[in-house]
Amino acid sequence: MSQKDGIIVPPEIVRFLKNTDSLSLVADGRTLLRFIPKETFEVKEGTLTVNAESKLKTIDNLVGLAGAYFNPILLSASNCEEVFESWSWMHKKLGAIFEQLSFWLTSHSILKSIFAPQLDLELIAPMELAVRLRKLSDLVSTKIKIREMKRFLDGNVKHWTTYKPNKMTKQAVVRYICNLS
Repeated sequence: MSQKDGIIVPPEIVRFLKNTDSLSLVADGRTLLRFIPKETFEVKEGTLTVNAESKLKTIDNLVGLAGAYFNPILLSASNCEEVFESWSWMHKKLGAIFEQLSFWLTSHSILKSIFAPQLDLELIAPMELAVRLRKLSDLVSTKIKIREMKRFLDGNVKHWTTYKPNKMTKQAVVRYICNLS
């Protein structure tokens, strides 16, 4: 088994992920999501390294981060460019807290995908929220919601840097983002 900092990765999962180029979900001939394990982490000599990110990337008209790419339709967007613009807009509004949230969510999502036999789609939540809030900002003022989100994230980011986030904290943050969206 591979182990680092007390985390044990079952060998069959390590073998599967090391030998899988990508996993895709296709519906009606359209790729909705693609997961590329080799972009998310590395296992070398029994050491697991997670590659958390906060910068969006595209691949084959899908947009995402940390090896998880989504069709813009799943993010309430018409194309990848709209997701990029919204992500940048949200980052400007929230600053470093949004980047820290992205790092935290990507690392958490990667670890969950390794240890649970499922791909958790929690990475969709902040991307979709960014798209929806940006669209809404063209119609009405979103200052109150941005301020509310910043205050919520400020408190939680301080907690994450001091204490190891527990399952309830993780679920609360993802639920908050989904509810806000």
